[in-house]
Amino acid sequence: MSIEKYEVFKVVSEVKNFSKASVILNMSQSAVSKSIKKLEEEFGVSLFIRKKYGVELSRYGVTIRPEIISVLNQNRRLENVVNAFNELQTGQLVIGSFSSASALLLPNLIKKFSLKYPNIQVVVKEGHYDEIKQWLDDGHVDIALLIEEFVGDSEKLYLFTDHVKLLAPKSYKLPKKMSIKTIEDYPFIVSEHYPNPYLSNIFKRFNVKPNTQYIVKTNQTIFAFVENGLGLALLPESTLIRYDHDFDVISLNETIPRNIYLTTHQTNLKIPMIKAFWTLNQQ
Repeated sequence: MSIEKYEVFKVVSEVKNFSKASVILNMSQSAVSKSIKKLEEEFGVSLFIRKKYGVELSRYGVTIRPEIISVLNQNRRLENVVNAFNELQTGQLVIGSFSSASALLLPNLIKKFSLKYPNIQVVVKEGHYDEIKQWLDDGHVDIALLIEEFVGDSEKLYLFTDHVKLLAPKSYKLPKKMSIKTIEDYPFIVSEHYPNPYLSNIFKRFNVKPNTQYIVKTNQTIFAFVENGLGLALLPESTLIRYDHDFDVISLNETIPRNIYLTTHQTNLKIPMIKAFWTLNQQ
């Protein structure tokens, strides 16, 4: 059973479409289809349910997928260890991050690494805090950018402190500085990842009971909702970078920091590639 077929399975399971997978994998669509068919023959079960506009995992595929992902992760780590024998001339480093940290911090971190190790491929996998933490624990990423509340017992390297701001429609005509308790008096907008330890701890600390009326997927949607007068939102200041907004950004009477760290598991630092990225960014 080849690693290549496992990689094809992984990509198809993510995009749920043979045509899209063929573009990502730089293969013909027929080659992708044949690879999946051969894998199904080896396993003796159907891994996907074919539909008119794509595919979805069968119950067998759902069961097998975590094991295949684990094999791919272990293979990548083995390749990285072997590549270390050649002084990090080849390999792949996978970094987990969230969107605002990716824009604000990652370019400089990666630039230092790539200048010294130009042949190492860097893959950035973006998600929300809890997703990134799970990726790190499961070995899907080698190293991650996370806020303090999600680091846990992992190794950590301080990078940056952000501060939470209150976003308000201009029509509300609120003062330039006010208490976080203000959000109790207006409709509140949050991302679908709430509740999470970060926001929950803020509300508990200041005894705030938000009037949550809108739950959305992305920060961009939150911005649009605020601009259109639907309610208030709380977001770290760095999320506003490179966004031309049409709402008021209000400072809070309360100090609410968001500390961002580079983090990985101690055992990962035994892998030369991860250790090299970590050490470079300690300087």
